[in-house]
Amino acid sequence: MLSIQSRSGGSGAYYLATAAEAYYLGDDNTSEWLGDGARRLRLSGHVRDNDFLKAFRGYSPTGNPLVQNAGDKDRKAGWDLTYSLPKSAAVLWAVGDEKDRAAIERAHREGVKASLDYLERTAAFTRTGKAGSTVEPASLTVAAFHHGTSRAGDPGPHTHCVVMNFGHRDRGGTSALESHYFYLAKMTAGAVYQAKVSAELEKLGLHTQATTTPKGRFLGTFEVSGVPKAVCEFFSKRRQAIEEALKAKGHNSAAAAAAATLDTRPKKDKLPPREEMFAGWAADAASHGFTGKQARDLYRERRTGDELATTAKAIEEAKRELTASVSSFTERELYRATLVRTIGERVEPSFVEKAVKTHLESSGDIVSLGGFRLAHRFTTKQVWETEKELLASAQGLADRRFDGLRRATVEEHVEKTYRPDTKRPGFTLKEEQKEAVRKLTEAGGDIRVLSGYAGTGKTAVLRAVREAYERDGYTVLGASVAGAAAEQLEKGSGIRSDTVAMRFIEMNRSQSLGKSVWHHTKQMLKTAANEFHRDLRLPVYKLRGPLVIDKGTVLVVDEAGMLGTEDLAKLVRAAKDGGGKLILVGDHRQLPAIEPGGGFRSLANRVGFFELGDVTRQRSAWGRQKTKDLAEGEAEKVLREAAERNLLTVGRDREATVRQLVADWSKKGLTDPKENMMIASTNADVMALNTLAQRERRQAGLVTGPAVRVGGYAVAEGDRVIFRENSRSLGVKNGTFGTVLRADGSTLTIRPDGEGPAGQPRAPLAVDVRRYGKLELGYAVTVFRSQGATFDASHVLLGGVGTSREMAYVVGSRERETVHFYADRFEAGYQLEKLSRGERVEKPLESPLVRAMKKSAEKSLAHDVQIPDDTRASRDGPRHKLTREL
Repeated sequence: MLSIQSRSGGSGAYYLATAAEAYYLGDDNTSEWLGDGARRLRLSGHVRDNDFLKAFRGYSPTGNPLVQNAGDKDRKAGWDLTYSLPKSAAVLWAVGDEKDRAAIERAHREGVKASLDYLERTAAFTRTGKAGSTVEPASLTVAAFHHGTSRAGDPGPHTHCVVMNFGHRDRGGTSALESHYFYLAKMTAGAVYQAKVSAELEKLGLHTQATTTPKGRFLGTFEVSGVPKAVCEFFSKRRQAIEEALKAKGHNSAAAAAAATLDTRPKKDKLPPREEMFAGWAADAASHGFTGKQARDLYRERRTGDELATTAKAIEEAKRELTASVSSFTERELYRATLVRTIGERVEPSFVEKAVKTHLESSGDIVSLGGFRLAHRFTTKQVWETEKELLASAQGLADRRFDGLRRATVEEHVEKTYRPDTKRPGFTLKEEQKEAVRKLTEAGGDIRVLSGYAGTGKTAVLRAVREAYERDGYTVLGASVAGAAAEQLEKGSGIRSDTVAMRFIEMNRSQSLGKSVWHHTKQMLKTAANEFHRDLRLPVYKLRGPLVIDKGTVLVVDEAGMLGTEDLAKLVRAAKDGGGKLILVGDHRQLPAIEPGGGFRSLANRVGFFELGDVTRQRSAWGRQKTKDLAEGEAEKVLREAAERNLLTVGRDREATVRQLVADWSKKGLTDPKENMMIASTNADVMALNTLAQRERRQAGLVTGPAVRVGGYAVAEGDRVIFRENSRSLGVKNGTFGTVLRADGSTLTIRPDGEGPAGQPRAPLAVDVRRYGKLELGYAVTVFRSQGATFDASHVLLGGVGTSREMAYVVGSRERETVHFYADRFEAGYQLEKLSRGERVEKPLESPLVRAMKKSAEKSLAHDVQIPDDTRASRDGPRHKLTREL
C-alpha cells in the first residue's frame, strides 16, 4: 500500500524522533538517502539530523537555498510517501528467524526503490519560465525512514519516504516540485511496489496471490498464501481501530479515512527491546495456530512462469477493462491495469513496463493519438473504428439536405400557448425557445443538436417541435438511456418515447412465420383474459415489422450526453441508412456515459448546435445563477453563497449529517415526499436516508400496517417507492415512482405516479415481489436517478465516491424552490465547517469536497483527443464550441 501526505516546514523533527524508535533493520539502517537528487547533493547512507533538516527546509548540505522560499516555516516542505508491507508478509516477518526476516526486509526495500525510481522517471517535474509556463523533468531527493511496528504495537514493516520539495533539472538548477504528478502516478507507483515485493518473495519460495474485490476487480495488492486470516486480523489492531471509527462515522472516503487515522492515533509509547517484541509476536501467532515452523514450511521450491505469455494476456485484459469506460488511455493507465494482473504471477514490474511500451509502439491494435492533457494518449483499433463510423454517419446526415418545414406551420407552433398538464397553467415559449424551434425545423442537414443548461426548458421546445413536424406529416419518436427519462420525455413533449435499448430491439425484430404465429397466439390469449378479467388491463400489442427511421420519421434522442459511443453510433447510422432525421438533445456538462462517451459534444461541435442558456426551473435569481456556476466548476462560490443563505449544513460525521438532513426534510417531506426529494451519491447513503425517512413517516402515522420485504427494505402502506427495472407487463419504467396503497403477504398494491390516457390518476398495480423484486423506497435517490427530474425542494448529501463537477451540477439543479446542501466535516474541511456556522473565512477554501466538486469527469472521443481543438467545429456551425477547461 502507498499513501501520500503533504508536509509543512514544521514537521521535520517528527521523522527524526520516530526514526530512533523504528526497530526495523537495526540502529545503523533505520534510514537512508534515495533518489538521484540525493546523489547530486552527495547525500548517501544513514540520514543524519542536520542534513535532513536542511533539505527539509529547502537548503543544500552546505546551506545554499534550493528554492525561493527556503526556510519559510509555512512552505510546503515535501511529501510523505508511506509504503506498507501487506499484513500476511508482515506476519511472516514477525514470526520468522533472522535470515527470513532479513530476506523479507530486502524484498520490501526493493519494492520501495522500484516505486521511487518509477516516480522519479515519470512523475517528477518542476516549472520554469515566465509564470511557470515550462514543465521540466527533475530528480528527487528522498529521505527514507524504515519502521517495523504500528502505533498499536503490531508487526508492520513500513517506510516513510520524505520527498523534499525541490528537484534538480537536467539543464542545471533547482526549483519546487509539481506535486500534481505524484498524485496522478500514486496508484501505479503503489502497484509497482506491490508487484516488486511479490516478485522478490516468490524468489524466496513463498507463493503470493493478487487481491481482488468480490466482483473480480484487481486491487493492486497481494497477500502471501498460507498465512491464516485470523492471525492477520489479530495483528491488525491499528487498521481495525480506523475501520471502526469509519463505520461509526458512516463514511469510507479518503478524507474521512485520513481524519479517522488521526482521531484514533494512540500515543506512541516507548517500544520494548527488539528481542522482546519478536518473542511476543511469535507467542501471539502460535496462540492463534500459526507457529514459526508452519511459517518456515511456506518457503517452498521457487515457482517458474512464462513472463511473456502472462504479460501478453494481462495487456489484452487491461485494454478491455480501460476501453469499457473511456475511449483513450495513457501509457501509465495501461501499465497499472496490466501490472495489477501480473502480481503473484512471478513477473518483474520492469518486464511489464517494457512489454507495455513495446505493445503501444508496435501493436497493430493500438492507435496513437499524440499528446493530450500533458500525456500521450492511445486507443484501440476497435474504439477508433466505432468512432470513425459515428462521425462518418453524422457527416452523412449533415450533408443530406432537408428543405425545412413550412414557415407558417413553424410560426403557428412558435406562438402557440401549450397546456400539457391540465393541473398546471399553460405556457408560451420564450424568445430563446422560439429560436430553438426554428433552428430544429429549418432547412439544412438531417441531424440537429439542441444543448442547454439544466432547467432551460428543452422539453417545452420539443413539444413545439413535435407538433410542427407532425402537422407537416412526419412521425416523431423519442428515445433516452433510462426508462424514467423516456417517460418524462413523453409526458413533457408528447413524443412517443422508449428506452434506447428498446428502440434497438424494435429495429432488429423479425416477422418470421413462427414468430408471427406465436405473437398472434399470445395476443389472442391476452385479449381473452381481458374479456374474462376486465380489471387486468393487460397490454395487447399490434404486430409490427422492424422499426425504420425513414424519410418520414424524426428520432429525438434525449439526454444524449449519457449515451455511450457505440449506442450513439448505432442510432446515427440507423437514421442515415433509413433516410430519416435525428435530433440530439442534452447537456455535456451533466453526467457522462458509463461507457466510452463524449459523442454528443463532439457531434455538436462538428455539425453545429443551438444552446439554451436561460435557466427557468429555479424561481429565484440565485438559484438560476447557482445552476450555471456549478456547471462551470464554481463550487466554492456556490457553497459560500449557500452558507450565507443558511442552505449549507456541515455535520460532525456522516451519520450525524444524515440524521440532520432527514430532520430538515421532514418539515415538508413528511407530508409531501413527492415534491421534496433527498439526493446522495452512493447507494449506501440513499438506503440510510430512505430508512430514516420511512421511520419518521411511520412515527407520524403516514406509513402503517404490515410490511413486505423487498429490495432490502420493509415496505408498507403509505410508503413512496421507486421501480428499479422496466416491466412491460406492469407498464412501468426503471425510475417510475409510486405510492403503496396496500401491503398484503408478498403483494404490494401500488399507484404509479402520473396520469392515465384520460388524464386521470394511473390505475393501481398488484405487484408480487416474488416475481418483481426491483422495488426500493423512494424518499431518496442517487445522483444518476435524479438527472432529468424536477422537485419543489431537494436536500442534497454532498461527497462520497465519484464526486465530480458533473455530479455537483446535477444534484444542485433539481429544485424549483429551494435546495439545501449537507456534508460532513471530514470531507468539507474545517474552513467550510466554519462558513456553515456563519463565521468568516477570507482565504480560498482548503476543502476536499470543493476540490472534488470542481474536478470534471467529462469524457472525450479518441478522435477529439487527436484532432486540434480549433478544427473540431464546422466552419459555419455553432456559435461557440462546447468546451471545458482542461
